[in-house]
Amino acid sequence: REQAALHYRGFSLEQFMNQMFSNERDLGKGRQMPIHYGSSALNYMTISSPLGTQIPQASGHAYGQKLKHIDAATGELASEIDNITICYFGEGAASEGDFHAGLNMAAVLKAPVIFFARNNGYAISTPADEQFAGDGIASRGVGYGIKTIRVDGADALAVFAATQAARKICAKTGEPVLIESIAYRLGAHSTSDDPSGYRSKEEE
Repeated sequence: REQAALHYRGFSLEQFMNQMFSNERDLGKGRQMPIHYGSSALNYMTISSPLGTQIPQASGHAYGQKLKHIDAATGELASEIDNITICYFGEGAASEGDFHAGLNMAAVLKAPVIFFARNNGYAISTPADEQFAGDGIASRGVGYGIKTIRVDGADALAVFAATQAARKICAKTGEPVLIESIAYRLGAHSTSDDPSGYRSKEEE
């Protein structure tokens, strides 16, 4: 999803390849790991490799965007915020402390950020029922006082509509929204992952 969002914004296939090969044409000058794209021209923050660190970073960035829309004389928020931050992560990252710190920060500061949690049932090889006892990720947003949407992640149009609705809420209120997208991961986590080590063919 992150790569699709970046390509949609105008990141070319050549730029993707330059980053993956860390050559002299890479926008990051070869200082990032492969598949860690970023583009300041396209307002796309570089992908963060340590699990969950992008969540509080997104809260801070969104709050900074919101400050630009507050009238210095009155302290009032503009009628609508035009810049919204969106942060993607999986349910494994939602088990990290940074998830809680980031959501709490966004809720308290009322930062216009969409937290997009992809719950595919596994954090690499750890099943969701070994990560948390609650009802997924959506209930946590409610606990922080954040407007929350749960959507069928296998339905692309539903995900699109949910993201549009979340953006509209952020733009009008200047507050965060949590989306939990639920879809079972049929394939491997990565090319080096062998799902047969932690789940059965019958389950798949």
